[in-house]
Amino acid sequence: MTTPKNILIVEDELPLLQFFKRVLETAGHRITTVSTMEDAQRQLNTERFDLCICDMQIGDHSGVELLRHPNHDRFVVISSNPDYENYCREWGIPFFLKPVTYNDLIEITK
Repeated sequence: MTTPKNILIVEDELPLLQFFKRVLETAGHRITTVSTMEDAQRQLNTERFDLCICDMQIGDHSGVELLRHPNHDRFVVISSNPDYENYCREWGIPFFLKPVTYNDLIEITK
């Protein structure tokens, strides 16, 4: 079992956001969810997170905008676009292709 983490999930697809939250809360983590880049920035400006799980495309914004924010210890990208995988690999950013599974989510938090 992993140590409980404070996790921010940034995802604009509500069913996925709810799935991620349910799985990770059941695994014992503290979860904050947001669906806009503005809300993500606001959360990161007020709270420190062990992990930020972020969709690469949130509305008209790129999840990369959050990458350099100092209030998270780890950053993981999720996307339905496989073209982002090479970009993430080059920058050393963990990448998971949607649909993200239960096992993927558990792996992300290790």
